[in-house]
Amino acid sequence: MDGIKAKQAEFEDWRATLRAFCGNFDVTPGEEIGDRYGRFGTRVLGGMEMSHIATNYDTVLRDDGCIRRDDVDCLYLVQQISGRKGIWHNGQEVHLDPGDCILLDAARPMEGFYGRAGVEFATLHVPRDEMFREATDHDNIEIGVPRRAGGQRAGALNAALSHIRDYGLNADQGHGFIIELARLAFRADPRRHSLHRFGRAAERTLALKELISRHAADQGFSLADLADLSGMSQRQVQRDLQADGTSFSRQLLTARLDKVERRLRAMSQAGQRPYVTQVAYDAGFNDLSHFNRVFRREYGCTPLEFARLAVES
Repeated sequence: MDGIKAKQAEFEDWRATLRAFCGNFDVTPGEEIGDRYGRFGTRVLGGMEMSHIATNYDTVLRDDGCIRRDDVDCLYLVQQISGRKGIWHNGQEVHLDPGDCILLDAARPMEGFYGRAGVEFATLHVPRDEMFREATDHDNIEIGVPRRAGGQRAGALNAALSHIRDYGLNADQGHGFIIELARLAFRADPRRHSLHRFGRAAERTLALKELISRHAADQGFSLADLADLSGMSQRQVQRDLQADGTSFSRQLLTARLDKVERRLRAMSQAGQRPYVTQVAYDAGFNDLSHFNRVFRREYGCTPLEFARLAVES
């Protein structure tokens, strides 16, 4: 009985956190509450709130009564991380799989169906006025229509959301490029998705860098692949990167070295023996001698020396 009371208290705490951060929602935990769980993380990124939720409570409901009881007025940009969930919103039911994204309106009723298998997802609170800047946006931006993980229009948005979820968003970056990506990804018109439609070149370049970081571990990733993902010509991609003082090959190398650095540091601090060859291959390097040369040039030491220093720092 004490265990059930503890799980009930855990559920009530989770529901209170959800309501405090995301607005009023009614939650149904489901039968056998002893087997249910809810985890909730929050952060502020570029002035926008992001929640990171993992749960297997049955359903979460935001009806007209919930909407009237709070003053939340934003759009929820949801990225599914793991598991499969159903969402009823804007008059239809859809399902999200890992990597899918969807835009939900806090001012409209919605219901999420999570199930006992459990789900994990991130939700970014996007200011309504920044998403709907133009009079035509209300008709052109699709609410409640998912963008699938394998689709071109969601690629850059997925890369950016995953990156800021894991590493945050620098204060000097702001959040403009995330909103621009969302505005492009959720447009209803069938025209080819292209980062070239970004209003500002600096934000377009940041989106290109996020795409490179996302795909850096692919040993065959090329400039042609980046151009295809961004919906831009190779020449335009090169011009944008050059204007930022870098190039495709330089940015790809930087992204791969960053993956190696983070992996070596994490393994060393966890007391694990770093297998440098595997770490290098996993980061996208396919030539070990080349990797060792560029690593020493960038860090002034070998990968093993870096790992030993990481333990001491």
